[in-house]
Amino acid sequence: IAAEIVTFYDQHYKRDEKGKIRFEPAQMLETMWDVVNPAPEIAGLNCCLSGLLELPARMTTLGHRAQWKRMLGELPPLPKTKVGETTVLANAEIIRGGTHNIENGHLYSVWPYRQLGVGIPGLQLAQDSYANRWHKGPPYQCWVNDTVFAAHCGLAKEATDHLAFRFVRSDGLRFPAMYSHGDWIPDLDNGGVCQSTIQGMLMQCVGRKIIILPAWPTGWNAEFKLHAPFNTIVECVVADGKVESLKVSPTSRKKDIEVVVPL
Repeated sequence: IAAEIVTFYDQHYKRDEKGKIRFEPAQMLETMWDVVNPAPEIAGLNCCLSGLLELPARMTTLGHRAQWKRMLGELPPLPKTKVGETTVLANAEIIRGGTHNIENGHLYSVWPYRQLGVGIPGLQLAQDSYANRWHKGPPYQCWVNDTVFAAHCGLAKEATDHLAFRFVRSDGLRFPAMYSHGDWIPDLDNGGVCQSTIQGMLMQCVGRKIIILPAWPTGWNAEFKLHAPFNTIVECVVADGKVESLKVSPTSRKKDIEVVVPL
């Protein structure tokens, strides 16, 4: 499936004068309907192509690997803009017309595509882009995922904004986890954003590195058991801002643990 999707992008978009893919016609998620080089496409293809090239050779073909390497070199850079004197990520290189929704698509580069953020080069750019995101509306309803972005920027205070409220918001429904405020009932978006935020606050993985507490408030205690890549399970107890116990299975992966102090 992945190979066919990247082939679509390879065959159906022209190259510019620098040999870079020019994503036009294109839109930025549901929000901006007429753009050139939207950030989610560029970040997503960077993520997918890199992941495909990390597969064992036996699972790929020489032709596919040559295509994937070529396409990586043909991707345009993530679009950027200026807010005052600060450089931040942009939703797209060129934006025409108005907006039709409230998505901060430039932060898809931070999550889910993990091109910059905690444990990855570009953390300051990610944090500046979050602080200057174009839409700063209520981050506590439906699929609005600013809290997930904040967790992957290492911003504990911002990640916890209205998080408890989202977990308990049932608006009188018999079953609390159904969540009435969203696109439908039961609204799974609220719960999904909550869970993704909590997990990103507790643990993030970059390659073989397992980062513990990247956005966990020092005043919150926790006991968790989470799965990490390479068949790894991490069990941890945190109290008063300190790790009281840590169990990693297999034990050989304990050397890959890194505990960070969130902002």
